Amino acid sequence: MKFFLLIGGLTGFVLSFAASLHAGNAPAFALRDAAIGCFGGALIFRGLHFVVMTTIRSHLAAVAATAEAQREASSKLTP
Repeated sequence: MKFFLLIGGLTGFVLSFAASLHAGNAPAFALRDAAIGCFGGALIFRGLHFVVMTTIRSHLAAVAATAEAQREASSKLTP
């Protein structure tokens, strides 16, 4: 999870900083905007991490249920 936060924070910082400088803001205001963007990017990527982990868990549960059903079906066929 820490890597998702780091990547999200870095991405938010760089994008906000570059956009603020490109808009013509002073470097002090660009750094302020970049700090806010860092926080926002980290929160967005934290949510992305939650979604990815939930998806992986549900997929693994579905695979396990399918394997269990196949094992029960094969055990009923062979006495």
